[in-house]
Amino acid sequence: IAMAIYAPSMTNDRIAGFSKSVTKAARRGDAVAREIIAEAGRELGTLAVAVIGKLGMEREIFQVAHVGGVFTAGDLVLDTLREAMARAAPKAFLAPPLLSPVIAATRIAHARFQRRLALAV
Repeated sequence: IAMAIYAPSMTNDRIAGFSKSVTKAARRGDAVAREIIAEAGRELGTLAVAVIGKLGMEREIFQVAHVGGVFTAGDLVLDTLREAMARAAPKAFLAPPLLSPVIAATRIAHARFQRRLALAV
């Protein structure tokens, strides 16, 4: 399996396509599938903790939005993500995004454009 996953022909889209099957198996109680999803949560937690630390937000209250197909696994992935975050930033909380990714990206782009216009004046 490892050789297939790391083969040059294996794309991120193909790997992501496995998540539905793994999630179904985990919900049926498959121990290996449950561990794969738990490990995904731990890895995402490691990334979140790195960003939280870099931004110096360990003591602040803030939302971390969860976006992406892996989160269809619900608490199977969120529990381990929450555990990792709780150790680094106990006041942070996970929640669905307030805006759709497209609207959020549009707002960010608009704000950056407005700042550039202001600097050009």
